[in-house]
Amino acid sequence: MTEAEWLGSLPEPMLEFVRAKASSRKLRLVALACCRSVWHLLTHPGSRRAIELLEIRLDQASISDEEWRAINHAAREGFKANQTPACMGANSPRTPTCAAAYAVVRSCDEQPIYAAGGACYQSVNAQARYQLQRVGAQAFFPARPEPDFRSRSDLIHCIFGNPFRPVTINPAWLTTTVTNLAQAIYVDRAFDRLPILADALEDAGCSQQDILSHLRGGGEHCRGCWVVDLLLGRE
Repeated sequence: MTEAEWLGSLPEPMLEFVRAKASSRKLRLVALACCRSVWHLLTHPGSRRAIELLEIRLDQASISDEEWRAINHAAREGFKANQTPACMGANSPRTPTCAAAYAVVRSCDEQPIYAAGGACYQSVNAQARYQLQRVGAQAFFPARPEPDFRSRSDLIHCIFGNPFRPVTINPAWLTTTVTNLAQAIYVDRAFDRLPILADALEDAGCSQQDILSHLRGGGEHCRGCWVVDLLLGRE
């Protein structure tokens, strides 16, 4: 893959390109970010709780069998609750979305690359169905629309950055203000503060445009953002 292909590619080839060098944490964060992108379709608290628990547990050195059982139970409850006649109609996006959340949790246990790939496709298809449902077009256009994967590619860009332009952090930039801001953004999912983090980095002497432009660029951001991870020493 070339740099131009990376910048303009779809999720599947991007994930295949990084799979050999990516940590399981990063791949799992791709899957969770995709679930977050259709958060409004995860209508059962069990599905949401499973994703939230898995996000928290990813910051631990390991996840115990008991913790995995709790996460799986929450996801399974969300999936089962959407197996009712009211949720099984052709127009309902909820069942495949909650099923995707359940599949993500299960595959994250052993095969994070498949969790990431599956979540990209499941979430974008659920979103496409939801948009058709909102305009009442399912009856007129029964075939699924061509899904738009660009937003999922943007999430992968946010997590992995540009592998063709690796960036290193100057320790002098890691002031108390910078590290506290980065930690708060990570924990609180406060991505609206990324431009403030860019200002703090500039005040600390950072002139690396790849970093500053990402923090100020808007677009899709998620937990695992490559800049925030670099500042916090996460892999």
